[in-house]
Amino acid sequence: MLSLFLFSTFFTFFFIFFFSRFFDLQGTVYFLLYNNIVLYLYISQLFYKVCLTSKIFIYSFNFAWFSSFFLNVNWDFLFDSLSVTMFLVIILISSFVQLYSLEYLIDDSALNLFLSYLVLFEFFMLILIGACNFFVMFFGWEGVGLASFLLINFWYTRNQATKSAVKAMLLNRVGDFGLSIGIFIIYAFFKSIDFLVIFPIVPFFYDASFFFCFKLFYVLDLISFFLFIGVMGKSAQFGLHAWLPDAMEGPTPVSALLHAATMVTAGVFLMLRCSVIFEYAVNTHIFFIFIAIITTLFGAILAGFQYDLKKIIAYSTCSQIGLMIFACSLTLYNVALYHFFTHAFFKALLFLSAGSIIHAINGEQDLRYMRGLAFFLPFTTIAFYIGSLCLATSLFTSGFYSKDWFIHVASFLSSYSYNIDIYFFIWIIVGISGTYITNILYIFYEESFHETDNFNNIVLAKTNLNLFVISNKKYNIWFLFTFFNDLKIFFSKFK
Repeated sequence: MLSLFLFSTFFTFFFIFFFSRFFDLQGTVYFLLYNNIVLYLYISQLFYKVCLTSKIFIYSFNFAWFSSFFLNVNWDFLFDSLSVTMFLVIILISSFVQLYSLEYLIDDSALNLFLSYLVLFEFFMLILIGACNFFVMFFGWEGVGLASFLLINFWYTRNQATKSAVKAMLLNRVGDFGLSIGIFIIYAFFKSIDFLVIFPIVPFFYDASFFFCFKLFYVLDLISFFLFIGVMGKSAQFGLHAWLPDAMEGPTPVSALLHAATMVTAGVFLMLRCSVIFEYAVNTHIFFIFIAIITTLFGAILAGFQYDLKKIIAYSTCSQIGLMIFACSLTLYNVALYHFFTHAFFKALLFLSAGSIIHAINGEQDLRYMRGLAFFLPFTTIAFYIGSLCLATSLFTSGFYSKDWFIHVASFLSSYSYNIDIYFFIWIIVGISGTYITNILYIFYEESFHETDNFNNIVLAKTNLNLFVISNKKYNIWFLFTFFNDLKIFFSKFK
């Protein structure tokens, strides 16, 4: 029955992509509803069996992908606490984005095509997360890149969207090349690509080395370095980050899907999955820490100098992913997973709120034309305010509890292991995050209002409510965002 969990998304994509011309949008909604119900049922069952009872399940199909001499690649899938946690986040946010897209692109003639791309993206992410060997994981890895290209280039009549999609594809190919070299080295020394075979014997290769070009290389250091090149490409770390802000040319639901819980966090998942290899590659940790800190600072500073609302959130994502890589580089994988879980939801809320605002003012993304917007879109602004509180590490929010771990860890390392600069950098990053997001909120509440033609449709009740109640009267689909604790914090500001 686990095959139904893995491939219900593929069946949904197949029917929507090839047969949506034979039925109207209502049929597409029924397929999406079926897919999400199946995924919710199975993920709840897996969460109980794996996370609550501490068991591990391996599902294997009865046929091999390919076989060559001693290399046998099977379609095996691993269900442990890491994969199930990632499944939970991906399925929840993907369903939210699909529901949001039904209203956001209701007037687009290619809505069915867009929804099929979203489901295809979700399918490849499930393959990537659930893979039990490096080849199946690489299949999902490349599939995610393909689906992201299709989504970013959805409005292909826009020249900038096409350029952004090609740029994302080319920069990700650099990272994929490094990941493929790392997989080849793994097979050359371990004679296997299965996780359950490789990870238990990694400690025995701690001192393994070989000479290349008259220089000694340690095997685990070399493998972790090339795997990290793949992480840099997919998670937009410094050096291969340029595709991330340009990906904003796609529809806003694409931005929420790519930057919240899926594509950019695939690199974090790779480091979590291969944590045993990174744990014993001690000589490369300094390089990982350096890249993570530079990315975090670079993304946070650039976010403060942008006027495009979506690019500010995109650079913020780049900075937050750098924090997760920083935690993984310090072998604090539980901290990275915790911040990934909290970040996914409040960043998705920020992107969907930004999409509602942009949709209300006819596609305008410049912050300088959004002064006084809170008085015209109060409910959407409240939703954006809630996500901003989490990003700014406000007290009693999810962002506060997850980032608090980074400050404690940096304080400990500054005292015992590393230089005091790590503690200093973490405080700067947290402070800058609060600065640029506060600037956005100040503009929203500033009383001066620019009277331009872009605000002809500013007062739309349906758009005004579309973050808290996404309703489609024709299909009777309702979704309610309830954040009672954060709303109390919000209304306390006006006492």
